[in-house]
Parts: sequence; C-alpha cells; structure tokens
Amino acid sequence: MPSKVINALEKTIDSRYHLRRVNRDWCLDNNVRIRAPNRDTIGFSLDDASNPPLAFLGNSPPEHVAKMCDAMIATIHKQQTYVFVIEQKTAHKDDYKKQIANGQMFCDWLIQICRFHKIIPDDAIKYIGLLVWEPRPTPPKGTTSHKRPKQALSHPLFHRVFDEKNKELVLLQSLISAASTATAARTR
Repeated sequence: MPSKVINALEKTIDSRYHLRRVNRDWCLDNNVRIRAPNRDTIGFSLDDASNPPLAFLGNSPPEHVAKMCDAMIATIHKQQTYVFVIEQKTAHKDDYKKQIANGQMFCDWLIQICRFHKIIPDDAIKYIGLLVWEPRPTPPKGTTSHKRPKQALSHPLFHRVFDEKNKELVLLQSLISAASTATAARTR
C-alpha cells in the first residue's frame, strides 16, 4: 500500500512531470537510472523549459528564483520517508547547491500544505541531496571495480548530500544506509 506522502505527491504533481519509470528505476538524461528501494516511490522533474511548471513566475524573475533541480524522488524505506533532490551535470559539478536547495524548498512547501490540510501525517521527512555528474558514456572495460566510499557533501538544508560521479545506476538504498550510518556515528 503506498504511503500517504507518496500518494499525495503522485496526485498533486501532474503526470506530465513524472519521470519515466522502468520497474524500480527512474530514468534521467544521459542514460542515468536511479533505483528506488521498492515500488512505493514517486519521481518527477520540474526542470522543463518547454513545459514550465512555475509558469506564474514572470519572464525575468530575480536570479536563481526560477532555477530548479533536475529531479525529485520520494521513497519509503523502513517506514521512513526520504525525498531525494537530484541535480545532474554532464561535466562540471559547480553551481548545483542553489538548484537542489530550490527543489528541497519546493517539496517542503508542498508537503507543508498537505500537512496543514491533514492529507499527510506530521512524520519527519529526511531530505537527501544527490549530485550525479559526468555519467560514463561507455560501459566500463573489464571486470575491475574501483569502489569508493559514498562521499558526502555538506549543505545546511539536507540530511546528507551525496556526490555520485561516473554512475549510470545510483542505488538509493545504499545512500539511505550511508546517511543512516553517518547519523548514528554523529549521535554516539
């Protein structure tokens, strides 16, 4: 049964803005797939110049007001709601923080409205930022794997922000585990 948060977001965000989905994978540009831990998830993007979701904004709003991150994915894992705010860059990872902050604030605004009208409970939601950059254009050669630990970046609005370089498949469950481990270590 879908959670109330996932259900509310799915009903609120017009289907034109939903990300393409293949089983548990949400598909982004450059063949990047984001795999959710289960099917109780919703993915959407408000970053579409041809179909602007924030059309009520003026033609030239103040700098950064109309910037939006590339995607947002809400998922449930072990009864906890996580909202991943995702920015994708093809080459340079600079200047992503304002875009993911705008995505987080949009989600928080929408969730607060749903809470106010008692559509969803007041349960805590953990926001995790995700920067995906320089996706690998070709499959890796051979079977050698160079696994590096999940790298976390700091951002005041997020529970954690992860930097995933050269990934075509990002597993949200591993990021949730890494964020939970880091939180547990800080509270000891």
